[in-house]
Amino acid sequence: MYRDGGILTICLCGALVALAINITGAQTPTPTMEVAATPSPEQVATFTGAIYLDAHNAEAPVAAKVGDIVCGEGVTVNIPGGPGGPGPVGFGYRVAVLSQEARPGCGFDGAVITFFVGGRQASQIGIWRAGVTQIMALTAPPFAFVGGSLSSEIALPGQTLVPFIGNQPCGYASGSLPPTYSAFVYAAQQQAGCGVEGAEITFKLLDAQGNVIAVAREKGTWHAWDGSSPPQQLNLTMVPVGTPEVTVVSVGDAPAQSGKGQLRSVWMALAALGLAGVATGAELRRRVRI
Repeated sequence: MYRDGGILTICLCGALVALAINITGAQTPTPTMEVAATPSPEQVATFTGAIYLDAHNAEAPVAAKVGDIVCGEGVTVNIPGGPGGPGPVGFGYRVAVLSQEARPGCGFDGAVITFFVGGRQASQIGIWRAGVTQIMALTAPPFAFVGGSLSSEIALPGQTLVPFIGNQPCGYASGSLPPTYSAFVYAAQQQAGCGVEGAEITFKLLDAQGNVIAVAREKGTWHAWDGSSPPQQLNLTMVPVGTPEVTVVSVGDAPAQSGKGQLRSVWMALAALGLAGVATGAELRRRVRI
């Protein structure tokens, strides 16, 4: 009986252990790993380019919105050159704008996207295109972008090329001065008295003390840069201050001239009259001889 009782006791203990294991297993669910879904390329529209705050390349956070909904936040990237082409590495952004399938209220084909740079709304807008990468600089506020060749009779080291609106200095120029330049011309939103659409831009060369020593013959026109177009092309010829402008005109237009130009025209007219007089005298002598 002792042997049978031992066997019975062992059996009962084994059954209780098995029951406890089954109950514990039923109450503890198997852990699972949740993986966040990554939008496919077809679910995003991508934008990338340089960042300009107050007309200077800068590093700043970028957000893209469709309406009032944030549909993408940018990451900072390095880009070569900026709008002027090849050159030093500058600050840029890259942002993937989600579709309305990935985030309700976001992008769909043709949706308008607004951008915010460092919390300030950029001048540019984007159009949502699924799976497409668009290159566009962001500017806050806008500025005019002008560039081209530069020729000057004055040595440039220590001197600067400055764009003016009227008598107001409104920006700066960079590049390989000479033979090329890139000018960033401020808007009135950035500096009072500066650029508005259609305003005339004059380019002046200043010495180290800020004195104007030369002025470009050519004039530019202020237009807000859209962030993707080439710069407004304007080749500059610098003329030293005080150089007279001589215009060759007919004798009848001489009163409209002044200074050396008028004097030259007067002498040309007198010379023409003198030659006419000589010719008339020769003709009279010929007739007398006959």
